[in-house]
Amino acid sequence: MICKQLLWIGDPWNSLEHPTDTTAFLIRECVREGHCCYWCEVGDVRLIDGWAHIRCRKLAHDGPEAPTVEKADREFDFVFPRVDPPITLAYRYMLQMFSLSLTLAGLNPEERLINPPSVLLMRNDKLLATIVPSATPETLISADAAEINDFLTQFRKIVLKPLGSHQGKGVHLLESGVGTYSHQSVLATVTNNYSEPILAQRYVECDTEKRVWIVNGTVIGIGQKRFKAHGFPPQLVDKSYVAKSALTAEERSVCDTLALTLKRLHVGIAGVDLIGRNITDVNVVSPGLLVEIAHVCRSNLARKVLVALRMACDGVE
Repeated sequence: MICKQLLWIGDPWNSLEHPTDTTAFLIRECVREGHCCYWCEVGDVRLIDGWAHIRCRKLAHDGPEAPTVEKADREFDFVFPRVDPPITLAYRYMLQMFSLSLTLAGLNPEERLINPPSVLLMRNDKLLATIVPSATPETLISADAAEINDFLTQFRKIVLKPLGSHQGKGVHLLESGVGTYSHQSVLATVTNNYSEPILAQRYVECDTEKRVWIVNGTVIGIGQKRFKAHGFPPQLVDKSYVAKSALTAEERSVCDTLALTLKRLHVGIAGVDLIGRNITDVNVVSPGLLVEIAHVCRSNLARKVLVALRMACDGVE
């Protein structure tokens, strides 16, 4: 077995909900496989004389060990930025420091970071959800109030999603002829007085949504999220909201097309949300629900992720 040196960049370790946290789940599998894992936060990455240095702690099965050590970015075979959205300036600068330092060392940051900087800095989650137009609800991305109002008139009921939002934050439902006066206030707020584009999309009502994990162009896990009837934004039905699921032939075709497109864009890991054949979100920053899906599928999905990324030891079946 070839041991890999892996760096995981995340939120404060003690802030994670460890039993259900996807990053912790992946780390446990890496440690079990014999890889040498380290943990740091965004602020632990600095650039000194052009080289990235990281204050980090080695990870055991149950968490980081003491003491903190200082390592250079080029010492790691792979780096996993797994900070929860939204993307902050500090996060952007951290990725830029890695990119500069690794490039100067003659190493390719696109191969060392998963997902790579070109994905995390240039591929917005909300924009990625539109890359298969035939499987995307009618969508407008604009800061123009007149355009958005015309879009609302055409489809009668639309959802507004700030491009930098996550976990449903800042999302609004607008219905033509209902609360018309307040629509303009909402538009002004979410577009920062019509200076920043937002995503407007035809509303697709649902009581279930499928989360599909796609890794290196391969679908490795599917779970179904169940919502309470009616209400917006959708509310999860209970703590056991993820059920075992499978893709229909039509959904499989959509996911296959999306997987190939994501692979061409060098997206290593993505969590995709589907309502029927409609792609509603593509999370590439820190996709979750892997633990819940693995539980209902009775499958070691963490290992499948590592195998699909070729991070596990050479010759793993």
